[in-house]
Amino acid sequence: MIPKLPIYAKGDSIGIAVYPTGVSLEEVEIDMLVYTTGNGPRIYGSTQGSGLPIVKGTDRAVFNIPSSETGKLDAGIATLETTYTVKASGYKKTLTNRLLILTDTKIMDFYG
Repeated sequence: MIPKLPIYAKGDSIGIAVYPTGVSLEEVEIDMLVYTTGNGPRIYGSTQGSGLPIVKGTDRAVFNIPSSETGKLDAGIATLETTYTVKASGYKKTLTNRLLILTDTKIMDFYG
């Protein structure tokens, strides 16, 4: 039997919150890119008006990926690239993280 990779639970949104340290949210612009390997979808968000919105709060910024976009992702490992740009100097810093996207409670049914 060949195991099948489960499909992401369609209909759920994903919220990603970031808490920058050493700089206030007012001083930076934030860009985020979520993608999987291969030819999968690339989901882009920004505080600068392009892509999906990243909303700044008092102590954190939140990137909400709606279900219309998450439904395109397969379960497995996705990459999150977060780029902070300091407005005054133009200095950029990109951080790369891996996200594990799981399915619903039927995740154990790989052979179904």
